[in-house]
Amino acid sequence: MKKTHVLLFCLTLVLALSVTMLLASCNGSTENETDAVESADDSAVLEGATEPPVTEAPTEAPTEAPADTSEAPTEAPEVPTEPAEDTNDQSDETKAPSPDDYPEDEYVVIQTADDLMALGALVEEEGLFDMTVVFLADIDLEGYEWVPLNGYNMSYVTFDGLGHTIKNMTINYNTERELAETGDTFLGCGFVGTVGAGCDLEFRNLTFEDAYITARERHVGCLVGRSLGGTCTFENITVRNFTVDGWCDYNNTLADTDGYPICFRVAGIMGASWGGYHTFTNVTVENIDISGFHNLAGILGYDASGAVSAFSFENCKVENAKMTFSYCLSEYYTVDMPRKFVSVFYNSADWVDNIDECVEMGNTYTNISFLDWTDDYAEYTPEDFRSWTEEEKEAAG
Repeated sequence: MKKTHVLLFCLTLVLALSVTMLLASCNGSTENETDAVESADDSAVLEGATEPPVTEAPTEAPTEAPADTSEAPTEAPEVPTEPAEDTNDQSDETKAPSPDDYPEDEYVVIQTADDLMALGALVEEEGLFDMTVVFLADIDLEGYEWVPLNGYNMSYVTFDGLGHTIKNMTINYNTERELAETGDTFLGCGFVGTVGAGCDLEFRNLTFEDAYITARERHVGCLVGRSLGGTCTFENITVRNFTVDGWCDYNNTLADTDGYPICFRVAGIMGASWGGYHTFTNVTVENIDISGFHNLAGILGYDASGAVSAFSFENCKVENAKMTFSYCLSEYYTVDMPRKFVSVFYNSADWVDNIDECVEMGNTYTNISFLDWTDDYAEYTPEDFRSWTEEEKEAAG
């Protein structure tokens, strides 16, 4: 019996051994790789490594993966930086517009003196209506003789200087030339000559500097000579260093004595107006020396219609102005009460003082001199010489 048990045990042992050998042959490659890793670990330990490489590998792998992920979004926001620079470039272009920004059917673009001279020919030959004349540069008219624009051939026109300056405008109007052509003894003289009835002109953001006008029997203003019912708007306008030679050498002895024709109604902006409502906002007239018969003023020489008042002037300044006037003797101009029609801002048809009213509206003046050519250039100031008061007007009848 014992032998049987021994034999059975031996068979069981042989079977178990066979199974073990079969499993070993199937997993041989895996065990070899494991043995290789373990032997490498053992070598590392023997060489003084503090931690087994197997332990470090899984620790570093997750650390590097997030690092790569975080770098990607960090670089991405740098891409929109270039469009931001393009936006700034566009704003610069807005500050310096080009002719392409202004359609030809709505604008006339002025960039040179020749462009401006060509504008005069265009107005004279074809007229200008419902248009804006825009200046893209300062214009120097030195060497040119400016002929006033024909206001009869313009309507609903805006002159926008965009902050630029017209320099050295020179006008030389002699009586013979103009009277022979028109028969009009009181033509307007200025950048624009005469503004006709129903004409609407606007002047904005423009400076005239070093303008010089010589004229005889004209209404003279740097921008507009006269208005015959047209409406003019002046906003952000400066006239600086403006001279008018109105020729005061007139024979003042007798009413019927022939003399030299002289300018009537002279001012820094507009010479005279017979109708039309005109407004002056942020207008500065400085360093002017003008001469003529009567109705001299810093901004508007004479308003015959009564449409202009102190309310027509807002934030205007007249500084460093010399106005030399003259007068002749007649039944209307007498020795005892010569009509010395001069004022700081404008003269009106009622011949009364309006200086204080204009100042009350926020307008200012500094260093104004009125010189009487017929009285050895006797000098007056706004404080002691103004247009007639109501009492003087009544006393003169």
